[in-house]
Amino acid sequence: MIVAARDPMSAALTHVAATHGGAALIDPVALRAALGAPGVPRLAPHEAALLLAVSGSGLVPRLRSAAGTAEENTAAQAAVRVVAAYGHSDVAVRRAVDAFVTALRGSARPGGPVRSTVVLGSGADPTKPWPIGSADAPAGMGTELDASPGSDVDRTQDPVLNTVSPPAAAMAPAHAVLSWDDGTGISDPVTPQPPLTPPWPVPPSGPADRRTVGNRLVAALRDGRTAVVALCVAGATAATIGVVALNRDGAREPAPVVDRFALSQVAQRYRELGAALLAGARRCVPLAPQVGEVERVRCDFTDRTLDLVQYGSAARLRQERARTVDSTIEWVRFGQVLDRDAAFSMHEDRTGAATVYWDSVLPRPQSAVVTNSAGSEATDGTGATIARLSLPDLVDFYDGRRFGGLTRPALDAPQFRSGVLADLAQNDLNEQKMHCRADPGGLFPRAAEQVTCTFREGVTALYVLVEDADSYAFYRKDIASSANAVPGSHHSEAWEVSTDHKGGTLTYYEESTTSQSVLYSELVYRDPDDRGLQEPTLAIAVYRHPTMSPAQLKAWWNRTAVD
Repeated sequence: MIVAARDPMSAALTHVAATHGGAALIDPVALRAALGAPGVPRLAPHEAALLLAVSGSGLVPRLRSAAGTAEENTAAQAAVRVVAAYGHSDVAVRRAVDAFVTALRGSARPGGPVRSTVVLGSGADPTKPWPIGSADAPAGMGTELDASPGSDVDRTQDPVLNTVSPPAAAMAPAHAVLSWDDGTGISDPVTPQPPLTPPWPVPPSGPADRRTVGNRLVAALRDGRTAVVALCVAGATAATIGVVALNRDGAREPAPVVDRFALSQVAQRYRELGAALLAGARRCVPLAPQVGEVERVRCDFTDRTLDLVQYGSAARLRQERARTVDSTIEWVRFGQVLDRDAAFSMHEDRTGAATVYWDSVLPRPQSAVVTNSAGSEATDGTGATIARLSLPDLVDFYDGRRFGGLTRPALDAPQFRSGVLADLAQNDLNEQKMHCRADPGGLFPRAAEQVTCTFREGVTALYVLVEDADSYAFYRKDIASSANAVPGSHHSEAWEVSTDHKGGTLTYYEESTTSQSVLYSELVYRDPDDRGLQEPTLAIAVYRHPTMSPAQLKAWWNRTAVD
């Protein structure tokens, strides 16, 4: 049993460090689980929250590497400043940081905490040892093997754990426990080593043996057969004591430096956001955190970037969620799922800029966002953009992260890479028994995207996002003019959906070369503030039917597009 220190926070961390190693203090998830394990001193909720806040600050590795050195105080002050900035009491934060310093001083030693004494059995029951300094031990009955004279070791206290040395029973083999390392996961169960035993035989029974070490050696010398063994034991013991003293007083090997922004380390800290969160990533770099953020990291992929943020509180995360998942904006495509402990949102605006956002409140507030803003190309003065990565691309990327917090909604018009083109076809897509397919080799060679749809009435529609403004003007003149129409069949009018602030020009006629009815439509976004401004797009649609009259085709379109 590990005797608790006076401060319950220090006692709890010391117990965790002694049981699992100092690396268990670095990961808030591991620390939360360890604090709830049997045998750990119970903490008040606010005390546990403070310890988790310090662990999640990202500065515990620095505290660990500086433990017992001149840099320890500087590292502790930095941790206090960071955690106190989240609204915690300065005094309470100092107490929590002090608890980490106390625990890490011991766990930083190679092999974990080092005990100061070895206690020998004595008394009527030689299998029951007495701790050095115990009131139950008769004077002269215990023999301590301690550091060399003049060392600063307190003989009644463990210098690492600040606790009384435990009896041998506490050192008996225990069940396998989990041991954390500085890598990306939890290592295999590790079984503690067998207890230390005296290097000479102890009588199993009989009267109390009151001999000292010197008496044992004298008795051994009387028997020439055991003299060599006794001398070897004494020499080995003295050498061991000397090494222990040198290790305590001399320099310690520095702890290995862990790159917090290595892919494996970032994936471990943000694993709640996806089991394969950084699959395919090339590198991660730190960004300056904003107010209320613990950490901000950007991870680069071949054609996109992923921004990861850890927040100081769940309230701060929900503020960022409300800002990012704004359903009041007139997105051309939008879908979201909001839960108390997780959220997902995907949206695309009229310029083609698309975003996928998701977050998780537990076990620590974190969010991820991927956009296509870095890979977009502006068109020639039209206000629209053609994104190299579409919203369907970003959604596919999100699906590959394997986030298990919730199930995302279905993406609107997944056949369309461009949200603007999907917006033009929005009402047509509500028709039953219709089929759409991407058609990159369609009838329009100067198109950035083409999608062909067929409807149950026999109507064929071609939705086209042209490459640039010149191509837009060319196709508008070629298709919408009356040069190809049967005389008297050409009609042109404006259309508008006021609730969505969009409209455009509608032209329909009978084509002279094929006798088919043709309907041409284009999309223009209106100014929501009704200032008369217009925002043209590069999206057009061409509908055809072999037997309908132009008026019938226009009535069919009006039913699907305007109702």
